[in-house]
Amino acid sequence: MDTEPQQDWFDRLGNRIQPALVLAILALGFSAWQGWRMHVELDKTRDQVARQMADASHRAELAQQASRQTADNMHDLAFQLAGLEAKMVQSQGQQATLLALYRGLSANRDAWTLSDVEQLLLTANQQLQLDGNVHAALIALQDADTRLAALDRPQFVDLRRALAADMDRLRTTPQPDTVGMALELDALLGTVAKLPLNSERTRTPLAVKPAKPASLLQAWWQPVRELLQIHRIDKQEQALLLPEQAYFLRQNLSLRLLSARVALTAHDESGFHTDLKLAIGWLTTYFNLGDRATQHVLQQLNILQQEPVNVALPNLDASMAALKASHFALTE
Repeated sequence: MDTEPQQDWFDRLGNRIQPALVLAILALGFSAWQGWRMHVELDKTRDQVARQMADASHRAELAQQASRQTADNMHDLAFQLAGLEAKMVQSQGQQATLLALYRGLSANRDAWTLSDVEQLLLTANQQLQLDGNVHAALIALQDADTRLAALDRPQFVDLRRALAADMDRLRTTPQPDTVGMALELDALLGTVAKLPLNSERTRTPLAVKPAKPASLLQAWWQPVRELLQIHRIDKQEQALLLPEQAYFLRQNLSLRLLSARVALTAHDESGFHTDLKLAIGWLTTYFNLGDRATQHVLQQLNILQQEPVNVALPNLDASMAALKASHFALTE
């Protein structure tokens, strides 16, 4: 009796323990599987971490190498920079020396140019005052302005303005053709020796009909009468000269024309017109006015007599004053 209840109890207990055992086994298997899975994941993580650490170590080594290379490059750059700084300091010193030299040369160049301009102004003034050559004075002033324009300095603007004003005045000044007049006088001088005098004219005697001698006296007088020449005088006879006097007349006329040429060169208008007036008077008095060459010489002398010789020319005082001001500004 006692055995059966126990058996039943064990049976009931066995029925209860069997599902729990299954569950325990399942739980244990699941735990084992979970542990294995965690171990696998841990191995994967460990491998991944190892790879990452190896990669990081490699990167760190590369970074260290790059850092060492950068440090070397920085050292080289610092050395090069020090060399460049030294060269820069040297270059700055050379630049300062060159700048000082350039300024000195520039100042000397300006001074040389002003000296050249001064010489050109003196030449232009000489051409105006001594020779009256406006064209040559204009060329000198234009050359001076060209030299100043090449410098392109603002401190020379006033000087260039004064030069331009003087050149405008010279261009509007009437200019006698002294060169052409001098050439004309030279040409007339060459014809003086060939001009015929009044004493050299060929006179045509009047025809006298021979008459039969009525007596012995008339027969004697007839040959003597034929030796005489009768001339018709319609106006006052011109002065006649001996051959030696004719020579000195031509020489004096040539000297008078030469004196007129000298007066023309010296712009002596009074002397020029006086010499021409005397030459015209001598031609009219002693030379054959019927000759074409004499008429031409007389006509040309009358034309020259009407030409002005001494024209008031402007001075270059404004340009000279501006030049002195430029010299003073350059020396400050």
